[in-house]
Amino acid sequence: MQMRICTRCSVARPITEFNKRRSKVDGLQLQCQVCCREQANARYRENPAPYKRRARIAAINRKIYLSDTANKIRSEVGCMFCPEREICVLDFHHVIKGEPVSRAYTFTEFETEVRKCVVICANCHRKIHAGLILVTINMLDRTYTVPRVVLAKTLQRHSSNVMLTNDGKIHA
Repeated sequence: MQMRICTRCSVARPITEFNKRRSKVDGLQLQCQVCCREQANARYRENPAPYKRRARIAAINRKIYLSDTANKIRSEVGCMFCPEREICVLDFHHVIKGEPVSRAYTFTEFETEVRKCVVICANCHRKIHAGLILVTINMLDRTYTVPRVVLAKTLQRHSSNVMLTNDGKIHA
C-alpha cells in the first residue's frame, strides 16, 4: 500500500486518505482528509456568515426551482375533469394522503408528493371535497414526467433572481 506524508500533521497515511486534486502531479491533495476537515471546520467557526448566506440563497433558489417545476407540470397536464389549463386555478389534489406539494424541500420529496396527486382546477377541487366528484387511486395511472435536470445548472440560472444584503434581507 502506498503511503504519503501529510504536510499539515506530518503523519504518514495511506494515499486513500487524501482527497483528489487534478492540479497536482500525482492527483492528490497535500493534506490528509482529517486535516482538511479540521481546517474547513476552523474556517467555518471563524466566519460562518458566508457559509450561512450561501446555504440560505441555495434554499431560496431550490424553492424557486420547485415552484417553477410545479407550474410546468400544472400547465402541461391541466385539469383532469374539465378543459381548464390556466396555472393560477390549478391545484394538486392528493389521492394518497401526504404533505402539501408546496412544503417539499428536496427534489426527491417533491417528486414523491407529486406522484400521489392529480392536477385539478379549483372548481373541481371544491366539488371533490363536497363529494360531488369521486377521485380514486386508479386515476393515478396518469403519471407526470417530473423533469430531471441538473439542479446546479438550474440554481445557476436562478442565482441572479435572489440577492441577499449584508443585513440578511432577501431581494428577489
